[in-house]
Amino acid sequence: MTVAFSGVISFPAAHGRASIDIRRFIDVTMESGFRMLTGTAEIRFPRNMRSFDKKRVNELFQKGDPVNIMLGYDGNEYEEFSGYVLQVSTGFPVVIKCEDEMYNLKRKTVSVSKRSCTLKELLNEIASGYQILCDDAQIGSVRYSDMLVSEVLDDLKQKLGFNTYFRGKTLVCGRTSIDGGEHVKVMIEKQANDTLKEKSIEKVYVRVESLQKNGKMLKVDKGEKNSNGIIIKQPNLTEVEIKKIVNATYEKALAPGLDGELTLFGVPRLQHGMIADLESTLYPEKNGSYYIDSVKKTASFTGGLRQVAKLGSKTN
Repeated sequence: MTVAFSGVISFPAAHGRASIDIRRFIDVTMESGFRMLTGTAEIRFPRNMRSFDKKRVNELFQKGDPVNIMLGYDGNEYEEFSGYVLQVSTGFPVVIKCEDEMYNLKRKTVSVSKRSCTLKELLNEIASGYQILCDDAQIGSVRYSDMLVSEVLDDLKQKLGFNTYFRGKTLVCGRTSIDGGEHVKVMIEKQANDTLKEKSIEKVYVRVESLQKNGKMLKVDKGEKNSNGIIIKQPNLTEVEIKKIVNATYEKALAPGLDGELTLFGVPRLQHGMIADLESTLYPEKNGSYYIDSVKKTASFTGGLRQVAKLGSKTN
């Protein structure tokens, strides 16, 4: 059965111009992952397009303009990207770089001071108006003065290990991928090319530190101190909670997995946060279910839609 690639790139009405829908483009590249603060897209158009109507490209498309990318086969298209124009290059070809909803939080400045709060309380304050999906975690006292929201989110990642990204208009924040979980079956020899190999198990050291309200610091560690270190700091945890985090983090770090990439066409459709159920007849050691950590998609009318996924830990 032969299927035809199809897609539309839409620029809703902005700064006085009407909306523009473009169905002919050179190619588009998108990348997203649960460890990536910002999802990105890059679109390339030929310069002499009827949609441009002899107007200057940087007048038609301006920084901050909304953009939506729908891709698929035989007219069955899915929204693969939604965001804003970051940069317009008016050469040959025209190149438009875009960022997802994080574009707005990279331009919003906040000041927050709290003696004690949860992760969700902080996110609701610095990213008001967005739906929040996050870990249920106490983060203790916080103090941020005239900082970009994106800088606050980066601080949460560096100090507490919380990764943040957008799924559409929903802000997702957690130590692991807490969004998605949908299973997708991939038969490697029939549907994909891969460079996957079994992940080498390295020595790991995990330490969790928790500052108590009385000023006492509770610490629990596990593993060999001279190996790769994972340090998590989270206030007001009980010793039982600390040990639970230490054990879970240690086991996850040593869990079997696959290094490399999984490459396939646009079907089945992949997103980071999904669980890939791999089946291989030639290499049964690759069989199993793995979290998808990131996905890079490229699309063109000559090459169709391709997806390159990097896998995370094994789930079974």
